[in-house]
Amino acid sequence: MGGNAFGDEPIVIHKGERMRWVNVDTIAHTVVPDTPSLPEFETTGPLLPGAERSFIMNTVGTVTIHCKDHPQMVGKLIVQEQ
Repeated sequence: MGGNAFGDEPIVIHKGERMRWVNVDTIAHTVVPDTPSLPEFETTGPLLPGAERSFIMNTVGTVTIHCKDHPQMVGKLIVQEQ
């Protein structure tokens, strides 16, 4: 899995785009930001295997994220201008 559970590179979304979370694992995960700097994304809520949630990201910024159920799973989300 490497040092970043969400991939080796940050997740980059452009302002106004849809961010879609899909759980491709065999167990449930709940992705949350470490700080409330991107108001459109507070949590995925529990994502069972195969479940998905999406958010339209309209705030530019960077936040570290983790799985609430598995805190060692970490990553970085960046929302930037196009």
